Amino acid sequence: MTRPDAVWAAVDCDDDDPAETDECLRLEVDIDGRVLATRDPTTDPFTARDEATLQADLERAVVDHELRLDYQPIVELETAAIVGYEALVRWEHPIRGRLPPRDFLGIAQRSEAGAAIDGWVLLEACREAAGWSRSGAAATICINVAPERFAAPRFVERLTAALDMTGLDPSRLMLEITEWTVLVDVDAAQHTLAGLRSLGVRVALDDYGTGYSSLANVAALAVDELKIDISFVAGLGSDRARTAIVRAIVGLGEALDLTVVAEGVESADQAFALRALGCEYGQGFHFGRPTPEPALVSSAVARTS
Repeated sequence: MTRPDAVWAAVDCDDDDPAETDECLRLEVDIDGRVLATRDPTTDPFTARDEATLQADLERAVVDHELRLDYQPIVELETAAIVGYEALVRWEHPIRGRLPPRDFLGIAQRSEAGAAIDGWVLLEACREAAGWSRSGAAATICINVAPERFAAPRFVERLTAALDMTGLDPSRLMLEITEWTVLVDVDAAQHTLAGLRSLGVRVALDDYGTGYSSLANVAALAVDELKIDISFVAGLGSDRARTAIVRAIVGLGEALDLTVVAEGVESADQAFALRALGCEYGQGFHFGRPTPEPALVSSAVARTS
């Protein structure tokens, strides 16, 4: 049996849930901008003792089959056709019930359970997506990658093992990383990205526009997609500065031949505004909430860069 920490991916907050996004903003972040640990003591339902208990429970969560994946659709804005799904992890705690990422993400990533959970997410998401292919759908599966996993020397090797074990076509996999993940060590990141490209795996810069990546770095990195952060999409039509930023990101994607996906699309007006700005793809509650059973259709097509 393959150990769950033999391959790596990541868990992530549901960026399209406003309540969850607000919660994540109250958490401490690491050097790449990912949420880590501390909570607001005035609103946090968990005590320090609760957190210690949850950490112990997390170490058993993979073995006891308590983790689940929900999938949020990514659509072509012009036609609303589903072209992919982003995998989001949930924890079915035997006592506390279903827990969203905000209630265990930080604890997991700063404990030994992090690698095991990340490995399970990658394997399960790839296994599910491979099954979609066999049923006639060719939707892309998007998985967030933690900086600790991306920086690991054997990351590409471990990812290759996951693809081999699940039978997923590498072209169907999109890995999402933040800008700061690559800026920590640009040379090492370029080496890893080259390895992923040789496999046929595509890479997206997540939450683009909120980090510190220069245009020169974006041009130099072998990425395939830019994901516009929800904070910019929320201001479309009402905030001139944010609308201008969205327009600029779409233009950058077009100039560099990169796919652009807008996150957090919650209304028809936002979808219309994005189409008017030239953005081709989007995800958010307007198109569908995360669900354990994706609405797969045989006409779904994989995105190409």
